[in-house]
Amino acid sequence: MEIVICAAIRMSDGYIVRGHRHADAMRTASQIPRYRNERPYSGDQGFVTSLNRFVGRVDACKLQKAAGIKSVLEGVEAYLHGELYSEDLY
Repeated sequence: MEIVICAAIRMSDGYIVRGHRHADAMRTASQIPRYRNERPYSGDQGFVTSLNRFVGRVDACKLQKAAGIKSVLEGVEAYLHGELYSEDLY
């Protein structure tokens, strides 16, 4: 069963940078010379799965729910608007 492993961002050339949270991935990317001036926006923020796939927030949320993995957040904050956020993971 495929599950989400970590937050990730996709750079303009398709390169994937992973991080504990999206901000960590952005900080890492900013240290790579060719990405210093690049800032991934919401469409380029997603997650890497256990099958090493990059998926967006909505698909990541669907994977977690299908696997029966509950958000660590409670109430209305959990899986906000059917999207996964790194805060849902840990």
